[in-house]
Amino acid sequence: MIVQMEREPMIETVIRGLISLHRSSGDFNLDVFGNRVSSEQYRIAYESTLRELPKGARVLDWGCGNGHFSYFLASMGFNVTGFSFLGYPRLMREPVQGFHFVQGSESDPRRLPFRGEEFDAVVSMGVLEHVRETGGDERASLGEIQRVLKPGGVFICAHFPNRRSWIEFLSRNFMPSRFRHLYRFTRRDINDLWSSAGFTIRKVSRYGWLPRNVPGRARFAFMNSSLSVTAFNLAERLASVPLYPFHQNFLIIALKNRGPFDPASVDPRAEGYAAGGWPTGGRTGS
Repeated sequence: MIVQMEREPMIETVIRGLISLHRSSGDFNLDVFGNRVSSEQYRIAYESTLRELPKGARVLDWGCGNGHFSYFLASMGFNVTGFSFLGYPRLMREPVQGFHFVQGSESDPRRLPFRGEEFDAVVSMGVLEHVRETGGDERASLGEIQRVLKPGGVFICAHFPNRRSWIEFLSRNFMPSRFRHLYRFTRRDINDLWSSAGFTIRKVSRYGWLPRNVPGRARFAFMNSSLSVTAFNLAERLASVPLYPFHQNFLIIALKNRGPFDPASVDPRAEGYAAGGWPTGGRTGS
């Protein structure tokens, strides 16, 4: 676990590094790191990972895609295994200490090619909601993630789409966009899926009231200014309570059960605070 005063400069270094890599070559497929405003959407995942995982933890980046979160994990000193159907991420082609890649196969989209209890943590950045599109399903994937985690291991799932998101509503009905999802979920869905797979939910937060991906395409200087970042983040905070049900994404932090699932072990305050400590409400049935 990395303390708060150490986390901020480390996160800043990673964000600036990814923005620089995106500007150096479009081949890295890092459009969401087009500027600081867009890049901030991953801060909640960065902070949660550094807060929850011990230094040097063995982490599976499940569905690592273009490798941006593996880049973050390796930069933070974790022992990272990237897994994807898409092939070795170009971003990680240069030798990176603490990273190796395992190729997945769409012919067997549910099974993970790892031993049981191999990882201290598994992270999923916008992956679980897409498994049905390649012949899998959420329950099977969660079961496999649970299998490869050590007892008490941490599963961090971010960018998990909220069915009630106002951004999804607009993009699905009025603004055709690649930034939308075929499958979206409620808090009740999360309870059901995670508990049936043998996880105890430790925390759920909703985040992403503002559409960060659209301004990611902008290269204007003000999108990288401290003023713009502060304004966007302030708007997110102000919206966190009155517009809480309509945020775009869920962040779920869960632990693999050490024994038979005990519903009494679920923290009733699990959905209470987002990154930064500001209140997000406590609704559990939407």
